[in-house]
Amino acid sequence: MPIPCEALLSWLDHSAAECEVDRVSMAGACGFLGAGEGAARVSAAGRRSAVFGLSDAAAQRVSAATGLLADEIQAMTWMRFAGTALPVQAAGVASEGKFPLVKSSWIDPVELRFCPGGVDERGGRWSLDWSTAWAFACLRHGCYLPAACSTCRESVGVGGVFRFGGGVSG
Repeated sequence: MPIPCEALLSWLDHSAAECEVDRVSMAGACGFLGAGEGAARVSAAGRRSAVFGLSDAAAQRVSAATGLLADEIQAMTWMRFAGTALPVQAAGVASEGKFPLVKSSWIDPVELRFCPGGVDERGGRWSLDWSTAWAFACLRHGCYLPAACSTCRESVGVGGVFRFGGGVSG
């Protein structure tokens, strides 16, 4: 089950790790992949990525496969911010049109930041909120939100490491 405010890829990666499969296999099992869709559908960025939001039909398909409510699934995507950081009409835009809408708003879908202490507390899972333009520090842990591991300097953005495992160095 997703934890409050969890990002879609965090939930998929956590579920995949528990089942000892890769993200794409888990996405398929959870109904994220429609006919002819592959890894691009569950990548961190790109016009077809589910992180920007799902169509109603796709959300229902995932709901049927996982038992989660469609609203819970959408809340793990950037559409969670429709009506606040994103225009309210963002929720009704077709999947392919969500990327430019998100990109032109307050959200940079490529810059994925995290709180090292928060990731440790959440068992390697991260919050979607940490990647909004206005989130730059964690008040709970008194630290800035880095976009790279402080030990290996590898980015957690596009192409970076998403599966934090047992925690991160801070």
